[in-house]
Amino acid sequence: MKQILPLLLLLICSTIVADDFQYTYKGKTLTYTILDEKARACKLKDGHYYGTSGNQVSGKLIIPSQVKYGRYYYTVTELGAYTFYGCSKLTSVTIPGSVTTIGKCAFAGCKRLTKVIIGRAVQSIGSYAFSNCNKIKKIIAYPRQAPKAENQNTFDTDVYSQAILIYGNEKEADESYGSYNNIWWKFANYYTRDLSE
Repeated sequence: MKQILPLLLLLICSTIVADDFQYTYKGKTLTYTILDEKARACKLKDGHYYGTSGNQVSGKLIIPSQVKYGRYYYTVTELGAYTFYGCSKLTSVTIPGSVTTIGKCAFAGCKRLTKVIIGRAVQSIGSYAFSNCNKIKKIIAYPRQAPKAENQNTFDTDVYSQAILIYGNEKEADESYGSYNNIWWKFANYYTRDLSE
């Protein structure tokens, strides 16, 4: 029995650790967490409010829609809570069309972030996802339906007044982003263009 217990503990610990893995894309190494082994879905690893992001990056970041772990490819469907929290040297981010959820405080404290490209599949954005990111100047939003935000504090007040919001010129998008039922109507500067892929 004494020999089995350490073996069981080792097995349990290795299972937990195996859910996280790293993948390098365009020179940036990020940590991912497997969400569903069968569906081959993963998310960018959660960080923590007390100062550690799930990933430390700087400069321009393009998040891949698929990553490889072992023999399999996994689709990136979520950005975890606090995943890039406090990455003060991150300047731009492109979120792929595979992502449906941006976690709370995902980019909070990214003080040099100036450009955000939101992929077509994003449906929800967590509270304070872009808080303390006062330098955002341009947001390009590909979803035809405006992503739902958990609260009005997704972006800072300065961003609503100084950033340019660009979204698709389809009628559906125009009605969705212009609705008073979401945060997007708060942007003072916005325009539409053809964002079809």
